[in-house]
Amino acid sequence: MERQGPNVIDLNPSDNQPRQRQKKTQMRTSNRFNERPESAYSPGDAYASPAHQVRCESIRLPVAQAHNLTAQAKITKRSFDYSSVFMESGYVALIDAAFADFSESRHPFFKGKSELQENSFWRLSGAEILADMPRSMLQALLDGSLPQKVENQDQPDNQLREYFDDSKYPDDIKAGCTKSNPPAINPWVLRSKQDSVPAFYVRCFIDDIGHAPTPRQLRTAIACMRQYVSGNSDYDNLCVRIDNESRANRSDEDDINQGLHHFLAGSTERVENIITFCTALESVLDDLLDVQVEQTQDEQPQDQQIQDEQAQNRPVPFMLTYVGYTGNESNRTRQHESGGESHLKSLFESVCRMNFRSPDDVPIFKWETYIIGYPVSPDECKMGEELYCQITQSYYNGGLGFNIAPAGLSTDSTKKLSQDECKRLLSIRENNVMFVEQLTQEFEEDFLRYGERVKREIAEQAERRKRLDQEHAQLKEEAAQLKRDAISKEQSLAVLEEFREEQRKLEDSCTESQQDLRTHLERHHKDVIDHGHEYIQEVFKEQGSE
Repeated sequence: MERQGPNVIDLNPSDNQPRQRQKKTQMRTSNRFNERPESAYSPGDAYASPAHQVRCESIRLPVAQAHNLTAQAKITKRSFDYSSVFMESGYVALIDAAFADFSESRHPFFKGKSELQENSFWRLSGAEILADMPRSMLQALLDGSLPQKVENQDQPDNQLREYFDDSKYPDDIKAGCTKSNPPAINPWVLRSKQDSVPAFYVRCFIDDIGHAPTPRQLRTAIACMRQYVSGNSDYDNLCVRIDNESRANRSDEDDINQGLHHFLAGSTERVENIITFCTALESVLDDLLDVQVEQTQDEQPQDQQIQDEQAQNRPVPFMLTYVGYTGNESNRTRQHESGGESHLKSLFESVCRMNFRSPDDVPIFKWETYIIGYPVSPDECKMGEELYCQITQSYYNGGLGFNIAPAGLSTDSTKKLSQDECKRLLSIRENNVMFVEQLTQEFEEDFLRYGERVKREIAEQAERRKRLDQEHAQLKEEAAQLKRDAISKEQSLAVLEEFREEQRKLEDSCTESQQDLRTHLERHHKDVIDHGHEYIQEVFKEQGSE
């Protein structure tokens, strides 16, 4: 059982409208900071010691409606079920799907000219990157089961655990020093422990057995995040608690009142990012609920309600992820653990720490890091990070991840990779028996099957195009026939004049005692003729414009 955090308050209470925060800049120099001993400050502190205090920009909340609209416009919907694509057609099919989404993303890779923009480069290098990792690991990464298969001891198929189990690594170091027999450690683990080895990693937000939060927990987190950026004074205390959850009590309600939210840092762009993520994640949860409702629609209403309630308390069947690249795996992990996180990721974690705790008052969820790939060249470092971001759908605007900046840009460590170092890394990859076997399977089986599927799709598209061309030709002929059958403007006016003559005959047939009737007929006939003239003018005016 978990201990729930504070009750989530309605975002729009009727008795208290959001107030405007005044935008200002100030130095945070309250006594709270000055009384804190120097030893209490960690190297990663955002506010370090008093001697290292930073200028904090405030923000006016709520943000203007234009920012809300901008946030909504950033949202993207998933285009592919990457897990199914890989299972059906292999590496190249998976890479082509990722490249299609990448091409729609306006990534900075498209500035200038480089092979990072080329599908052929993605296919060749991407296939080698993916074939270098265990196939079962890639499949688990795509279907969201990786953390459970690694962390849950009761999983019947837990062979993936050995790829991340570094518990015997200290014994391996000791064996090297004493020249004794080393313990059995998976080569995947040993690769990550070498000095300055570039690697790709994924961080997953999970509990102790690898489960993601439930839909109900995620909706609670979303509500708190929205309240955090609402500017409503009802939530000042909530904002303080969120700010201080992992930061040794540095914010107070006066800070919040002045717009000095720790996770916003005075940035409307950060507010937009939070709104985008929350809205996108809500959409994912709504889609998940629709699927669950469809699956239980044949149940009795009472049973359906019970199953829907149970579904809201089951972990979501996907991972909440952050994908990254590092030139040194151990250093990057320490950086994350010491607080080197993005604002969105840190805010989400703080909200969940506050709301979801065990009976022992320990946070239920945590970030766990898994090494998922090893690039062997600078361009692979750049392209590979973007590839993994796409296939794990880890960008924040899709609702499943926390990557904000475009991937593949913060790879400065690749400049240190010499040609000799790249050759050494390539040699490690090529000596990986699994790599050779999986790449052989790709090009002898999966790629051929994918090629046949593409041929069928091309043939089907050609057939659809042929049918559309035939339908277009038929419509064009029908339009031409209608034009040939249509009468001219002069003919239309002549017909209207003949009709007017019939009206006059009817008017003239009225006797002297029927003058009121004649007057009424003349007025009515005039209205009809005037309307006829207007209609003819309008019809032939439109034809003239065509």
